[in-house]
Formats: sequence, C-alpha cells, structure tokens
Amino acid sequence: LPAALALLADEGRPRVVYAIGDRSAGGLASLPTSVGEVAVIPVAVDGPIEGPVAAPPEHLGIAAATWEAAPEIDRGALRITAEIRSYAPADPDRRHQASVALRIAGELVTQASVEVAAGQSASVELTHTMAGDQGPAPATLELIQPDDPLPSDDRRHLWLAADDRLSVALVNGDPSEVRTHDEVFFLATALASEGGDRRLLVRNLAPDQLERQLREGGEGALAGIDVLVLANVPAPPEDVSRAIVARVREGMGLWVTVGERVEAAAYNDRLGALLPLLLREPVLAGTAPGRSEAKSEGLAPAHLDHPALRGMSSDLGLLGARARRIYLLQPDAERDHEVALAYSSGAPALLSREVGRGRVALLTTSLDRDWSDIPLRPGFVPLAARLITYLGNRGGQIGASEVMVGEPWISGLAGPLTIVTPRGQRIAVAADEDGTIRFTETFEPGHYRVERGGDEAPLVFVVNVDPAESDTAPQAITPPNLVGDRVLADAHVPRWRPLLALAALILGGESLLRIRRRRRAHRRTARA
Repeated sequence: LPAALALLADEGRPRVVYAIGDRSAGGLASLPTSVGEVAVIPVAVDGPIEGPVAAPPEHLGIAAATWEAAPEIDRGALRITAEIRSYAPADPDRRHQASVALRIAGELVTQASVEVAAGQSASVELTHTMAGDQGPAPATLELIQPDDPLPSDDRRHLWLAADDRLSVALVNGDPSEVRTHDEVFFLATALASEGGDRRLLVRNLAPDQLERQLREGGEGALAGIDVLVLANVPAPPEDVSRAIVARVREGMGLWVTVGERVEAAAYNDRLGALLPLLLREPVLAGTAPGRSEAKSEGLAPAHLDHPALRGMSSDLGLLGARARRIYLLQPDAERDHEVALAYSSGAPALLSREVGRGRVALLTTSLDRDWSDIPLRPGFVPLAARLITYLGNRGGQIGASEVMVGEPWISGLAGPLTIVTPRGQRIAVAADEDGTIRFTETFEPGHYRVERGGDEAPLVFVVNVDPAESDTAPQAITPPNLVGDRVLADAHVPRWRPLLALAALILGGESLLRIRRRRRAHRRTARA
C-alpha cells in the first residue's frame, strides 16, 4: 500500500488504489478504506466483496519458535521450543496429530510428536547437543503432516549456536581505586560468581571510552555487545545516545542505574525513548515533606510475575535491604513497563520495558553502597545474573534479527556489506544518506549471512513467513461507496477489469494493423 500511494502522489487528479487479495485478517481486512484523499477499494479474489465465501481449509502451522541453552542436560545442549497452532473452529474434542522435525544444515537431528486441539495451540520441545566449537548453525523446524493445504507455514528458520555467552559492557560512571567504593564492583563480582559456565563475558568501559569507540566505529561498535550497563553515568552525548537507542531497537539490552551523576532532564531528553518511565528527581527515602532528616526504606515483596524473576522465591534473598536515596519517576499510564521490585512506599525500585527487539531496565538507586545496601545482600548475586540474562535474551537469535518475508532488514552498521541469501546469491548493500543500511530483497524464507569484510565475524539473520498470514478465516469487509465530483467507486464493479479489457483491445488492434502493413509490404515486394 505505501508503494502504491507513492505512485499516486499527484494531488491534481482522482486517486484510487484497488487492493486485490483474500478477506483474511492479514489480507483485505487489514487495509483502511482510505488514506487521506486516496480511496482504497478491496477486490476479493474469491467473489464479490460482500458475497458468501467458502470456509477456509483447516491446517496446522508453526506460529513461533525459540531456543535456549540447557546446561542442566549437558554442556552445549539446547532446548528448542515450537508453538504449533491449529487454524480450525475451536473444538476440544477434536485433535490433530503431527510431528515436528529439527534439521541442522539440512540433516535431520531429532523429531517429536505433538497433539493439538482444534482451534488451539500446543508447545513441543526438542533438545539437541551441539559441538562446543560449533558456530552459528542454520536450523529449520519442520512440521510433518500429510496433505497440508497451506505448507508455507510448516517451516520456521533459526540460527543455533553452542556458545550462547552474553557479552556485557559495564560503563562505570563513578570509578574508585578503593574497590568497595567503585560503582560497578559489586555488579562485576556478582556476574563473575555466576559465570562459572562462561555464559557471561564482562568487560569494563569508562564513559569516554564508549564515546570514542562509537564515534570511531559508528553503531557497529555496539554490534558485539548484548547488554550495556550505564552505572551512574552522565547522560551520553546526543550522537552516542542516538546510537544506543538504535542498537536497543535492534536487540541490545540496556540497564540504567542512577546515582549522583545522573541528571533527570538530560536522560529524559536523550534516552527518554528507552526508559521504562521518565526520571523526576532524587530524594531521601522516607523523608516527610518539609523535613530533611534521612531515613531509609525497605523493599516490598517482589513481583514474581516479572519474566526476569520467574521461579525465584518471594524475598529473593533481599530481606532487610534498605535504600537511603532513590530516584522518583514520572507516572505515565500510557507507557508500557513492568515493575520487578518496589519500595515499601510503592515507588518502583527496578522496572523494565521492551523497546523494539531490545529490553531496558532501570534501577532507581545506585549499584554501589552509597544510596542503598542492596548490593550487599546475598540475593543481589542471583538477581543481577537473572536480570542480565533477561536483558540479553535474544530469543534464540544469537545477536541476529528475524524479519518477515518482504520486510527490510535494517542495520546501523558501517557499510558496505555483502548479504548471502539462502540460495548462495551475494548481494552488496551500502548505507543510504542517513547512514542506515536497508536490505529489501527478503522475499525468500531462510537463513541469511552478513559479511562485513576483513576479519570481522559474519552476522546472521533469518527470514520467516509472517504467522499472521496463516489465519485465512474470512473477515467481514464493508467496501467504501464513494460518490464525489470526480470519483465514483464501488467494490462490486472494480475499475481495473474494464481497463484490462480496453488495454487488450488496443493491443489487439495494434497487432492487426501490423499484420496488414506487413502483407501490403510483402505484396509490393512481390510485384517488384
């Protein structure tokens, strides 16, 4: 639709777009009746737009697929989960049987059976152990069922890797030669103690180092970072903040913790698009209005329904933790966020938000012991590891992205790049005027590689069929009946049909004239 509207940019003439498709939720039912002054006329391929339509064929499809490490099974073991959905009228007494196969580089490695009630979904879990040094491997989940009327959603592509380690960059806003006074000392110690399986690769950066790397290498400098922690760091400059925002939208995790160096106005202005809630002001915890004596405030029971805390005990090992200074936030009911921890007053202590493909967390007290004793509590170690893993959970995409068929793959990496398609075709792409690379030739599902040249490790992404296209149930569509000075359109009599007939008539007449001219020329030649 956007491409069609771009072709009709001339406002000096009547403009109508005829949309040809089916009446499903992802088809004609997803289109507006008009865009500005341009009418959008739906044309159903299965009959009049308001006429009866046959019930769509029932089928199964893979609606989603994810994977995660399963170290409790074996080193290098992976747990792959597929959601199988039945596209049929709901009926719990009627069930579909199918098998799901996992193929890696085209070879069958494991298979499992699944039973799905009509109109419902069911999950199936497969496990596979990969070699420890095996890099990203192209994997495909395949739904095996006979006589499937819609086979396009029977496959889901992923990249799997035995090494699922997370790269964590700690930006230290308040370093100190005395380790226990250093801003990130307790966090780095916690992550090191939880990193026995080498899943966390932690490195420290000063704010000026981060700025220099981004200005020299562009957004690509963040490409190898899974989670970025800004610990009591002044708001990054505007160009650095823009790069952080772009990388989070692509899938990087971000954890912001506050302190004396954090200024609310600067953070709201430069990173406000990412924060779960905007910052307001730092206050002494528990201080009554008009009084200045410092008190402290404890933590309320944790919100165990937060995805980062699921499976943990109610007190998290933080029993007795107190905060002396906290940052208040600006309430915003329209900004989606989830609270993991709150103070006894109800003010949020730890909250998160999803932005694009990335996740952002905000701790409203400091990571060191200047503002609270939370880092001194035994529960801080598993809490920090859980939160970092949650922020860096790439949904089994190992730093890669997933795009739907026909959607562009967008990157802020410095170009040029070479994209290798599933068929092995190599396509060179370069950045546009704003420095963004947009790869639009994503019409084939499968595994794609991104070669950056030199010694840079290739990136990977997958193209999958949009699960929304699997639901072919017809939707009620009321066609526009537009009557104006220049436009009279009715979906029952689409204008493209007579136009096609007229074009065919013109072409036929032209062909007839050419034949007659050739005959006359031939006769003249014969007489001569």
